[in-house]
Amino acid sequence: METKAAETPGQEEKYLMKRILGCAMVVMFLGAALLLAKSVEGSEYDKGKTLYKNKCQFCHGIRGDGKGPAAEPLLGHPVDFINSKFWQGDVEKKSKIQSRKARK
Repeated sequence: METKAAETPGQEEKYLMKRILGCAMVVMFLGAALLLAKSVEGSEYDKGKTLYKNKCQFCHGIRGDGKGPAAEPLLGHPVDFINSKFWQGDVEKKSKIQSRKARK
């Protein structure tokens, strides 16, 4: 097995600089990926909010409690989204909604 000759200080510095720059590039890439994910997530929230306002709010109400202006004449009462019974067994939906409320 061959042993390498000791590296010169210049070679060692170049190696360290390459490592530092490589790590910096990875960190910048990850940061950009996170920002992109946030912007996509935010736009999805806005789409959902608009969809609810245009298609659901009239019956389910502004708060989602099922007491919208069109709720009373319906044969079946609209679902109350703020009632804990609606969220039982669906942890993923509940955590997403709660995380949105925390950001406001």
